[in-house]
Amino acid sequence: MGRNEKGAKGSGTHRLERVEKEIRDVVGTYLISGFRGHLPGLVSLTRVRLSADLKIANFNFTVLITQDEGETPEAHEKRLVLARKESEKELNAHASDFQQQIAHKLKMRFTPRVHFYYDEGFESALKVEQILRDMSVAAGRGEDLPSTQFTDDSEAENE
Repeated sequence: MGRNEKGAKGSGTHRLERVEKEIRDVVGTYLISGFRGHLPGLVSLTRVRLSADLKIANFNFTVLITQDEGETPEAHEKRLVLARKESEKELNAHASDFQQQIAHKLKMRFTPRVHFYYDEGFESALKVEQILRDMSVAAGRGEDLPSTQFTDDSEAENE
């Protein structure tokens, strides 16, 4: 592969990442300040993946709900599973609203079709963290592992 081909591919990847970030920002802002649908908990966008032709935007999200006083962990988990399903259904039902926001805020040749999917990876990471905590305490060290903060690394670098 020649030097020009490699450079072109690298710049295309960088462009795609920039467009993904812009789209995520537009959709995130709309979720906070303009979304009129009903979501059962706090929805957070974890990732957006654009197709190479920029015509499809797949969003991953998580949803958090507070545990009610006196609610068992099992009951809370059941409520959380329902909240995830309801959120995915509601977000996808309003996909055209998100697409309109993207079209309005960004100047693109095509407005990507928007799809939302629950991010199973985030939940898995939390479960692994809890297992490690439990193992640390069970090992008799009597010390707990530090809490992991899931944040955008770019924010930490800016501080």
